[in-house]
Amino acid sequence: MDLNKLSEYRTSIFDCDGVLLNSNKIKSEAFYETTFIYGVDYAQEFLKYHKENGGVSRFEKFNYFISNIIKEDITKEKQVDSLLKDFSKILDKNLRKAEVVPNLEIIRSKLPRQDWMVASGSKEDELRAILEYKGISSFFNKGIFGSPLSKIEIIQKKFEANELKKPIIFFGDSYYDYFCAKKFEIDFVFIWEWTEVTDWKNFCKENKIPFMKSISSIVL
Repeated sequence: MDLNKLSEYRTSIFDCDGVLLNSNKIKSEAFYETTFIYGVDYAQEFLKYHKENGGVSRFEKFNYFISNIIKEDITKEKQVDSLLKDFSKILDKNLRKAEVVPNLEIIRSKLPRQDWMVASGSKEDELRAILEYKGISSFFNKGIFGSPLSKIEIIQKKFEANELKKPIIFFGDSYYDYFCAKKFEIDFVFIWEWTEVTDWKNFCKENKIPFMKSISSIVL
């Protein structure tokens, strides 16, 4: 994609992990470490589920872990809360090391009239804190949003408030990101450099999805 093509859109929506930050591996390791106390087999099964469901919030993932992997519903709420706290502690130690996608500031400066928004599966307060720490939060004039709301709920609320101007493009790196864009009839580009979707090429081919290596691949 070149800058002229991107400038035709009035709104750009970005996923965070794997699109703005090279943080997918960091989060996968944190999910594995968090659930390792239940045993290697359970942790590996959960890691597989996590990678197959990129873009889904940690709240949904840990609920799935308790209900469908270790299958213990009696103290589910308490266990999920404990897992969420442990995950946040582990993640906080490592997420600040994540690489920011190159050229983002340049691209933003060349699209001053375009609205930018983040819709992520990350916990919203942590998401805002890390993008602030990385010095890019000011780029997103339409806000930075994350869980516990899902991406679909985030985008739906923005449409209901008439805060999203069409045409819109969504940059994501997961199946879920694509399905969110499709639900709202938003154009979608798959970003593959840092994705954990192993068969992304076939997925893009089957669904006729345009793709590019990175946001930094946009021709300036």
